[in-house]
Amino acid sequence: MEMLENLVKALFVMGLPVAAITFGLVGWAMRSGVLESHENMDSLRKSIRGLRKKENGKRRKINPVHDKWLKFGGGFYGVVALYTYFLIEWADFWNFVKGLGHLVLRLDIGVLINFLINSITNFVGAIAWPAYWMQRASSQVFWVWFLLAYGAYWLGMTLALRYVPRAPERDPE
Repeated sequence: MEMLENLVKALFVMGLPVAAITFGLVGWAMRSGVLESHENMDSLRKSIRGLRKKENGKRRKINPVHDKWLKFGGGFYGVVALYTYFLIEWADFWNFVKGLGHLVLRLDIGVLINFLINSITNFVGAIAWPAYWMQRASSQVFWVWFLLAYGAYWLGMTLALRYVPRAPERDPE
């Protein structure tokens, strides 16, 4: 019974959000022309890897959401890191809103330094997402969460590949 509860929790906390984020990110990238080649899953993965490549030391300019995804590594790792980053930042945002009255009274350089340190810590926490998720799932069933997350990523990619239309061809003129 406990295993079933963990599976249901993993499905709602990890699986469905990862599938939705993957579908959204990949679908948006395909629809907007950020990803150019996507006839099958292999070409889609190659196209995502191609986004991470730099030319002359700089990556192609894209929207901030896709850029953050690529900073987290792109692909499966990047999706879960982006989701983890969102969860961490969301919790911090609510703590910020709750303490807003106190913050207005105490706006000094220390608050700005704490904000900067907190941002860096959140980024590192998102990069190290396996540790974040191990704390939320019992260590005995973490592998279920991980496998479910990868299955959800694969599902999101497949749905985007199948149901999102390609971006209109750009006129070379």
